[in-house]
Amino acid sequence: MRQKIRDVMRRGVVTCRVDATVEQVARTMLDDDVSAVAVIDERLDLCGVVTRTDLIRCYGQDLASVTAEDIMTFQAKS
Repeated sequence: MRQKIRDVMRRGVVTCRVDATVEQVARTMLDDDVSAVAVIDERLDLCGVVTRTDLIRCYGQDLASVTAEDIMTFQAKS
């Protein structure tokens, strides 16, 4: 049986703040079962994205001192 995209997609976007620690971002991704989160600022504007790959690149660092802003892929401003 073929699945439709609507059967496996999630509605809504999982976000974190730019100042969230990598530890918090990883917990959010785990709790929400997602492979990426949108990073937003205090005005709720999209600033970038943190992916699982970004988290893996932090291996060996102090995850409580690295923030989403430090590791995110930046959103180009229009």
